[in-house]
Amino acid sequence: MNTRQLEAFRAIAIYGTVTAAAQALHASQPAVSRLLSRLEQHLSLRLFTRDRGRLRLTPEGNALLAEVNRHFTGLDAVERAARRIAEHGPGNLRVLAFPSLSSGVLPIAISGHLADHPDTAITLDTETTDRIVARVESGAYDIGFTAGSIGDHYAVESQRIDRRKWICVFSKTHRLSGPLR
Repeated sequence: MNTRQLEAFRAIAIYGTVTAAAQALHASQPAVSRLLSRLEQHLSLRLFTRDRGRLRLTPEGNALLAEVNRHFTGLDAVERAARRIAEHGPGNLRVLAFPSLSSGVLPIAISGHLADHPDTAITLDTETTDRIVARVESGAYDIGFTAGSIGDHYAVESQRIDRRKWICVFSKTHRLSGPLR
C-alpha cells in the first residue's frame, strides 16, 4: 500500500467516478483504476460497489475512508504551510520582551495578530533590556521590545513605539525592519 493508492481511493470516494478522480489527480483513468485495484488486492477488501457507472463506498470502504481522511488532514495542513511559506516566508516570529510588557500589552497584540494570521507560529520570551538587544543582534530572536535607550548597535535598528519610551528592536536585515506604518 502506498500514498498514491490512498490518494486515488480518496479521490474516487469524493468524486464518485474514476474518471472524475483521475481528472482531479491529473492522472489517466486507467492509472487510477489500477491504483484502486492494487489497493483492494493488497488489503483484501472490496472498497466500492459499482452502480450504473458510479462507485459507492462499501461499509469497509467507509471505515477506511475515515482513517485515510485523518491521514490527509495532516497532509493538507503541511500543504497549506508550504504554500504559506512560499508566499510569506517561514511564518515564525520569535519575540523577546521585558517582563512587564511580555505579561501585559504584548500578549494582547499577539492574539490580535494570530486572529489575522492563524498560521503564524509565535514564540514570546522575557529578558532584560541588555540581553534583548544582544539576542536580537545575534539573530536568536526576530524582534525585541524594551524600555529606555539601547545605545548604538551595528546590527540592530530601534524605533520608539509609545510615549512610555518603549523601544522595538529589529535586526537591520530583518523583513520587519523599516519605518513603522
